[in-house]
Amino acid sequence: MLHVIYGKDREKGRTRFRVLREELGKKSGEERAVLEGEIDMDFFDTAAHSQGLFGGATLFVFDCLLDKKKEQEILVAHSEELAASPNLFLIFEPFLEKSMVEEMKGTGAIAEEFSIAKKDTRPDFNIFSLGDALGKRGKKELWVLYQEA
Repeated sequence: MLHVIYGKDREKGRTRFRVLREELGKKSGEERAVLEGEIDMDFFDTAAHSQGLFGGATLFVFDCLLDKKKEQEILVAHSEELAASPNLFLIFEPFLEKSMVEEMKGTGAIAEEFSIAKKDTRPDFNIFSLGDALGKRGKKELWVLYQEA
C-alpha cells in the first residue's frame, strides 16, 4: 500500500501523517524510517519485495525526503510496485507536482492533499458606498456609512 500526504498546509498534513503513522504502525510488524540519501532505483525494488524477519509487513516512512525532482520521478516510476506490495509505504511531502500525484493515483496509490485556503483580502467596508450615498443625497445613510468607515 502506498499512501501519500502532500500540500502546503504543513500543520494539517503533519497531523494526518502522525495519525496515519500510528494506525499503520499497529497493523505492521515493524517500522523503518527512510533516511536522506537512501532513495535510488534499487531501494524501491528491494523495499517493495522485502519481508520482515517474522513474515509481517514493514512500514516504510518517508518524511520530507523527496525534495529533488529526480527522487520524485523514481517514486512515480515505482509507484505501481509499491501500491501492490504487501509492505506499507507512508510518504509526507509538502511539495509534489500535480502531474506526478495524478500518475501515482492511477497506479492505485492513495493521495491526500492539504492545501492552505486563500484568505479573503477584501476590506469589510466598501468605500464606494459613501459616494453612492452622497450621489443619492441621503444625509442619514451618508452619516451612518461615514461612522462605519
